[in-house]
Amino acid sequence: MNRSKKGLSIILVLAGTLMLLASLFLPYISATEEHAKEIDSGQTDFWGGNEKNISVFDLIQEHAKESQKDEITFNHGGAQVTMDQLTYRLVFFGFYGLLAGFVILALILALAWKPAGTLVLSLLSAALYYYLMHSSGDWNIMFLKEYRRGIGFWLGWAGYVLLAIGSVWMMIRKSALKKARS
Repeated sequence: MNRSKKGLSIILVLAGTLMLLASLFLPYISATEEHAKEIDSGQTDFWGGNEKNISVFDLIQEHAKESQKDEITFNHGGAQVTMDQLTYRLVFFGFYGLLAGFVILALILALAWKPAGTLVLSLLSAALYYYLMHSSGDWNIMFLKEYRRGIGFWLGWAGYVLLAIGSVWMMIRKSALKKARS
């Protein structure tokens, strides 16, 4: 198939993937101005003073530190949950690995011009991202009144939207090209 026929859809998928990658390192949540002042003055400190702008990468690092303990206790849906080290690592790093795998596979399928697979993996990735955001106690800090959604949050969801649009555009182009050949 002609590269120019694929151009826009591939550009959308690549842009979406790059946005998702960038969203990992940008502030996912940011402290409100009032809360940031409290942090600066030392009135609050739950992550060593690094809680004004928290990225997904920061959350992963916190999970890595937490996973060094023999037994991990955390808040899950309002209940105190205790996990052993192995289970904790499998759950949290498994979810993050699965999330990364979905995005990488979606990109590979997009480059191979497989729009249905790209769309399915994009949607699965977005669903897992949403689940992690709402199920993990760490992610739930974004729902506290002291925080607001940061640029990483919005960039991540925009990336998923571009992945989905690029996939649908691929399907349309592929269908149109099949009809043109018939």
